[in-house]
Parts: sequence; structure tokens; C-alpha cells
Amino acid sequence: MKVFMSCFRATTRLRVILGGVVLFFCLVNLVPRVVLAASSAIVTVNVTIVSPPKITAVTPADGSFFDEGDTITISCTVNYASSSIEYQFSIEDNIKQPWSINSSYKWVTASRDAGLHKLKIEVRNIAGQDTKETEIYVYLKPVPPT
Repeated sequence: MKVFMSCFRATTRLRVILGGVVLFFCLVNLVPRVVLAASSAIVTVNVTIVSPPKITAVTPADGSFFDEGDTITISCTVNYASSSIEYQFSIEDNIKQPWSINSSYKWVTASRDAGLHKLKIEVRNIAGQDTKETEIYVYLKPVPPT
């Protein structure tokens, strides 16, 4: 089996020896490929490179203030755009939304929720996970005199 490289305008090249066969990985138009030549047939194998997700922003921002009764949407921005990302949301280390593909969680606050709260957002895929925390404050609404 002969191995040849078909990397036009390649930005990354990697040579791997696997069971006596030399594989050349290359990045062609942002698509990694392995190209092998065997006899008169050419076989192209697509290779998917998966990176762990990284949280780049969290909503609500750290130090945000809300009133009791407000609906707070907890979400994040991830640098890895893929449907294979799962999200988990916790308030005070109590999981409110277990691992799912839903990228946000809505929390309707009540008077019992007045005070400082730690929100935790976790994201994961098959390559790894990332976690961010933020703190917010929920105020009691003043009661008008009667």
C-alpha cells in the first residue's frame, strides 16, 4: 500500500505510523482528511476533530440584581458550535436542569429567593467539559403601606 499526501493549501500536516502504515493527516479547506492509495484505488477518509467546549460568556453577568418575581434566563455562549453540546444548570449547587441539549434555563424567582445566589453553568461534549459560576442578588419587592 502506498501512501501519498493530497494537501493543497494545507495549513497543518501530521504523519502517523499505524501498524506499519504511514498516515498523513492534513487540513484542506478546514476539513481534516486522511488520503491513502492502495493499488489502483484511492480511498479518502474524513476525520472529525472534536475539541472540548469553552464557555466564553455567561448570562446573567456576575453581580447582576433582580427583583423577586423576575424570570431570570440563565445561559452561556460557547466557542464550539455543535449540536453535540450538553448543558447543565445549578443554583446553589442544586441541579435545576440536568444534562440536556437545552442551552438555557428560566428561573422564576419568589420572595423566598431573596438574597445572594451562586449560579453554575456546565457544558460538555465527548472531548471534555467546562464550568463557569456567577453570583446574582435577588431583592424583595417593597410592600406598600396599607
